[in-house]
Amino acid sequence: MVLAAVSLTLAATSCGGKVDRAPSNASAEPPLATFAFPSDGVPNDNGYVGPFCCTGRTGVVKDAKGAAIGYSYFYSSDGGLNLSDQQSVAAGFSILVAGHTNLADAGSPLVTSQIAFATGELEMGVTKSAVAGALEFDVTIDHVDIVPVRGQSYFDMGTLAVTVAVRPASERNP
Repeated sequence: MVLAAVSLTLAATSCGGKVDRAPSNASAEPPLATFAFPSDGVPNDNGYVGPFCCTGRTGVVKDAKGAAIGYSYFYSSDGGLNLSDQQSVAAGFSILVAGHTNLADAGSPLVTSQIAFATGELEMGVTKSAVAGALEFDVTIDHVDIVPVRGQSYFDMGTLAVTVAVRPASERNP
């Protein structure tokens, strides 16, 4: 199935599959949507955007008719610590994703998944993927600062930048 002119509405804030140093979809067709978080998307403002709430940002993938067919939430953190009023760190984070099971039917069931990263995996260029419904989501680390705290490594939550590319799952998983 080919989706014509996909429009994007962006809104922002995961156990992921494989880890690559470069996106495994380099030879695939252009993505349906690409989100560069944290700059893309709009705040959830303590409400829901698709299945995701509350303080993050959500990218919404829409079909040619303007119906939402998928979501990417930036981000959910694990093991967070506030070091000061200006700095928080965490042991890991997840990008939450959701996609409808039939891209031609926005009323089809919505399947959620997540793409999780531990601090030890956080290097620029690392990519993890997950399928949710009929969509595949690739998350690539663009930037992050690692901070030692009490003998443990954490990532600085204010420095995290990722790119999420969204494609129909059938393009890479026939």
